[in-house]
Amino acid sequence: MKKINMMYFSPTGTSKRVIEEIGNKLSVKKEMEIGRTVDFTTPEVREEIQKFGAEDVLLIGLPVYAGRVPNILLKYLDKIKGYGSLAIPIVLYGNRDYD
Repeated sequence: MKKINMMYFSPTGTSKRVIEEIGNKLSVKKEMEIGRTVDFTTPEVREEIQKFGAEDVLLIGLPVYAGRVPNILLKYLDKIKGYGSLAIPIVLYGNRDYD
């Protein structure tokens, strides 16, 4: 059985709420187990390398600023290991501008 894993960077809590809502609804609809939830908003959490396998689905949520993922996260995101997992990125913007 595949697991739904959730990761998010959520300084204001919006990305967290959106990812958890999508993850919970997807797990019920597809009868999937909830796996890990990783809030990598704080720098300490970004020191751990996250690994997922072929039986995992990863929802990853991030805000965008000026139309881009925050530069501070790029190195961390590059370290996430998927090993055949399905990743679904979800980006949110704060209604400031489409950029």
